Amino acid sequence: MSVSELPSRMPEDFALEKQPKALYVLFFAELWERFSFYGMRALLVLYMTKELVFSDHNSYGILGAYGALVYGSNILGGYLADNFLGNRRAIIIGSFFIILGHITLSLPLGEHSFFYGLAFLVVGTGFFKPNVSSFLGQFYHKNDSRRDGGFTIFYMGINVGALFAPLVCGTVGELYGWHYGFGLAAIGMFAGAIVFYGGYRHFGRIGLPPFPQELKRPILLGLSLSKIIVLGSLLFVPLVVFMIRNHHNMGSFLTIAGVIVFIIISTVAFKSSLEERKCIFTLLLMFVFVSSFFAIFEQLGGSLLLFTEHNINREFLGMTVPASWSQSLNPVFIILFSPLVASFWSKLGQHKLEPLTPFKFLVGFLISGFGFYLFVLGIQSHVDGFVHIMWLVAGTACFTLGEIFISPVGLSMVTRLAPARLGSLMMGTFFFSHAFSHFLAQKIAQVFGAPEGVDTKSDIMASLAGFESIFTFVSQFAFASAGAVLIATPLIYSVFKRHA
Repeated sequence: MSVSELPSRMPEDFALEKQPKALYVLFFAELWERFSFYGMRALLVLYMTKELVFSDHNSYGILGAYGALVYGSNILGGYLADNFLGNRRAIIIGSFFIILGHITLSLPLGEHSFFYGLAFLVVGTGFFKPNVSSFLGQFYHKNDSRRDGGFTIFYMGINVGALFAPLVCGTVGELYGWHYGFGLAAIGMFAGAIVFYGGYRHFGRIGLPPFPQELKRPILLGLSLSKIIVLGSLLFVPLVVFMIRNHHNMGSFLTIAGVIVFIIISTVAFKSSLEERKCIFTLLLMFVFVSSFFAIFEQLGGSLLLFTEHNINREFLGMTVPASWSQSLNPVFIILFSPLVASFWSKLGQHKLEPLTPFKFLVGFLISGFGFYLFVLGIQSHVDGFVHIMWLVAGTACFTLGEIFISPVGLSMVTRLAPARLGSLMMGTFFFSHAFSHFLAQKIAQVFGAPEGVDTKSDIMASLAGFESIFTFVSQFAFASAGAVLIATPLIYSVFKRHA
């Protein structure tokens, strides 16, 4: 569906003074999906190291493989939605698999339910994640001034779910049983599916299958294409389990997958008009920077969570604060900062002064690098191996502000530059770049952290030295990425200027 068709279908939603009603439906649907995701993530590394008794090194590898596959699957989900399912049906299928994944994780069957639960989540997120974002983008004009503000509001919804998830799922999981925490995540995703389905009346004809009759037509053994896609996804689950278990081969898998994706996108680009081709290749370059940023950001669920568990003084008012609560700091600052940043962009836009996306990325990298440098300063000021919690709070506040300059702006960038017919595919590619981020994030933690075999639970000083090494490298990597954005800006300036 062409974006240029939307005003004639839903003219009331394109009044300049308000956001489309669909934004608020998707806001709450994504809120609950992210509640389920971040509720699970707040428990994942702690569950592996404390319940399954995996080493830090092995846990980082599993977390990186899981994250890489979660986001790598997005490009398949985007492709299937663009060409067959449509955004709506893909989101519903994704919700089903995510609920199934959390239910499987909640079963007390040890490694078997653990790995299969993760696999169902990989498949489900592949359907859900790229399509909810590209679906939202279709409710805006190509150059709609509300777009960045709308996506920042949407991003704030993500973080409302992320705020409460560690407090609820983390507390229940750590204090009453890990599997109860995973079960609460399943309930969160079920609520998200209900909200999305109940909001259909606000969608008009947006997000429907491109060829609905073909989707229903029997193809094989009386099964329609829609059912074949679902069954094929179920059969894909054991393969995902195998790849997560063999996470040491994930680098090779990502390299092969990355080459294939690049060839596919390049082929599509050269079959497009000159202007579309420039936009596609500009997006691919920007995806490299997105991947670099999230390699920094994804320390949050890995090394930063274990840093909080092992080396942060969590005593407060006579109680020990659960380590999983630290995962709520990032969304707290997102919620505080997002309205201010969205308003800032809006006011600058009204005066034709809003900076282009590359400049926002550059500033985001600089602020994030400073945030991780604060962690290093905190470690250097430690007392008996334990760091004051305010260093954790201050550093998280900084890299969260950097996140707001990059992540929601990146989502908006895709919906602005991607050709309408390739919206979900390019959004899937955007999230596919996160696959490299997750792998690289955990590889950084493995290489620069405490050596494998060191018991970081008892050897506090070795643990502290490892985290200092990780955060020092991450800070330097962020500053180097800012420099790379500055160098690349002249190459892509004209594309962003035309689509500003």
